[in-house]
Order: sequence, then C-alpha cells, then structure tokens
Amino acid sequence: MQDIGTNEILQAISNLGINLNKRIDNIEKIVGRIPEMQKDIDDMKELVGNIPQMQKDIDDMKELVRNIPQMQKDIDNMKEDIRNLQKSVAVIEVEHGEKIRILFDAVLVNSEKIDMLNQKMDLQISKLQKHDDEIYYLKSKVQGL
Repeated sequence: MQDIGTNEILQAISNLGINLNKRIDNIEKIVGRIPEMQKDIDDMKELVGNIPQMQKDIDDMKELVRNIPQMQKDIDNMKEDIRNLQKSVAVIEVEHGEKIRILFDAVLVNSEKIDMLNQKMDLQISKLQKHDDEIYYLKSKVQGL
C-alpha cells in the first residue's frame, strides 16, 4: 500500500513539475511581452497627457455648437439683406434704364433740331450769298452808268 502512496506522490511531483514548467513558460512569455506592454503603457500615458487639450478642444467645439443657432440667424439675415439689395439694384437698373432712354431720346431730338437748324442756316447762307451777288451786280451797274 505504501508503494501506491509513493507512486501517487511521484506522480503528483511529476504533475507539479509539468505544471511548474508550464507556469515558467507562461511567465517567460509574459516577461517577453513586457517591452511591448511598456510601450503600450507609454503610448497610453501620452494619450492621457493629451486629455486636457482634448477636453479644451471639446469645450471649444461645444461653444461653437452653441453659437450655431445665432450664426444661422445671422446667415438668414444676410440672405434677406442680399435679397433686398437685389431688389434695390433691380429697381435702380429699371429707373436708370428709363432715364438713359429719355436722355438718349432727348439727344436724338436735339440732334434732329441741330440738323434742321444747319439746313436752315445753309439755306440762309445760300440766300445771303445770292443777295451779296445781287448787291454786287447792282453796285457794278449803278457805278457803271
């Protein structure tokens, strides 16, 4: 009976050795990963160090988001102002177009009047020249007598 106990003890010790070897292998694997884990920890520390700036950025974005309704109102007001300006420009274009047309018509009328006056003046000059010729002829006849 004692042989069975010894075999069991030996078996238990053997199992402990196998388990111990497995644990040592696991520990060695973990130790082998320590540099990688340390790098991961350093990366996380860097990320954690960025948290205050990220929080500030988030706060800034929240402020911008809070301002969106006012910005939208401002944009709507600007759109309305642009529409009003477009209407005003259209009215000005129509009014100035009418005034320019009236001025152009007046220029045409004045041009026609000038042409008519030039024709009358040419006629008067022609008559005056004819009268000058007649006076000269009559003077020459009167003096020739």
